[in-house]
Amino acid sequence: MKPDQKTIDPAILVIFGITGDLSKRKLLPAIYHLFKDDLIPKETVILGLTRQDLTEKDILSNVELCINEEDGICDKAALKKVEDSLKVIQIDLSKMGEFKKLKSALDYLDKKAKVKMNHLFYMSVPPKVTENIVSELGKHGLNKENSRLLIEKPFGYELNSAKHLIKSMSAYFHESQIYRIDHYLAKETVQNILIFRRNNIFENIWDSKHIDSIAITAYEKIDVEGRKDFYEQTGALIDIIQSHLIQLLSVVTLDMPAEIKSESIHKARLKALESLKPISDSLVPKLSIRGQYTGYKKEVGNHNSFIETFAAIRLSSSTKRWHQTKFILRTGKALHEKYTEIKVVFKPNREDLEHNYLIFRIQPHEGIKLKLIIKEPGFNKKTKNATLNLNYLEENIDVKHPDAYERVIIDVFRADHTLFSTSHEILASWKTLDNIVKSWKASDNGLLEYKKGSHGPVTDQLY
Repeated sequence: MKPDQKTIDPAILVIFGITGDLSKRKLLPAIYHLFKDDLIPKETVILGLTRQDLTEKDILSNVELCINEEDGICDKAALKKVEDSLKVIQIDLSKMGEFKKLKSALDYLDKKAKVKMNHLFYMSVPPKVTENIVSELGKHGLNKENSRLLIEKPFGYELNSAKHLIKSMSAYFHESQIYRIDHYLAKETVQNILIFRRNNIFENIWDSKHIDSIAITAYEKIDVEGRKDFYEQTGALIDIIQSHLIQLLSVVTLDMPAEIKSESIHKARLKALESLKPISDSLVPKLSIRGQYTGYKKEVGNHNSFIETFAAIRLSSSTKRWHQTKFILRTGKALHEKYTEIKVVFKPNREDLEHNYLIFRIQPHEGIKLKLIIKEPGFNKKTKNATLNLNYLEENIDVKHPDAYERVIIDVFRADHTLFSTSHEILASWKTLDNIVKSWKASDNGLLEYKKGSHGPVTDQLY
């Protein structure tokens, strides 16, 4: 189903680090599908920047463009579109004057296109590198009205660095030009949460009086793999909880806006984030758990590392609506199973009854489950748990929903900010977690060791 409402204008998508892992696994396959489904204009140009002496064929030979195809077979016409659109230039951005080469390339492509082209700058680089790139883009006049920045997380490493990064970017680019990417918000199940909540049966009981806890979990079976340098700078708390899960929590707990529009959603999300109580220094040991899988130190080559590969925290809200509900956010690497879900636990009406659960399954097998108590068939009065299951693959056989990165790219093309975090939202999330970040950076006190393939550290104390 094609995007609606906002116009999708032609653009030059500039990818900083075209040979990087994110580009290979996510961006280029997403672009292939967008071309295949005719969702982006035929004039679109993909401009890859790399320090290496590589051709377009070299780049594409190392990418599984059709990784998301059900049969694994590439569409020849779509492949041709990708090949024709891709241009690669060799640029060492650490050297003075290299941005002049980028500006010349963009000027040339603009003239060749013979139509007005927007400039989309995609950066999957560390915050310090991002700051320098943004500054150079501004100094070379590449921050005009038709320019947009796509910024991958993390947005800083703690509150002060986030403030500095936002301030430095605002010197050259307006907030409306900046798209801070959170691909979790672009997933279909997450987008469906607000629509699902509009059903009166749930919105009328969406509060502390009826909900005991909301647990958001993002577990992975893989370890840090090729991201050891990145992980040594961030850790699980920043990589997943600050960058993704706290934003998911804002979607689940916000006050439902009258209209499902970008501006009203951002206001509601910000209010939800600002209502979260920061964890004080004294409560960090009680309300947070961190762990590191066995062998991590050897993998990263740092035997003194106390970077966490597992993190779990409990938050609470200052609002009347949520003041008694526990918010649990958990994530970890090298665990027993890969899954991301939001679990809403309802309070029982009587002490002898069990809890009802509402589960939003984000990955894999996207869908929504409702666990209820029913009577067992027969003459006795025994009860059992039953599940009402909405599985997207089973329910929407003929409807293909886009990959998260396909949605991210489309929304930047059409200048739709709905699924992107504002600077105020970023700062609000950092304020909530800043004390934990500083406490964990200071020492390895409380760092638990767990085996690969296990369930990770026990988190019962948070409930």
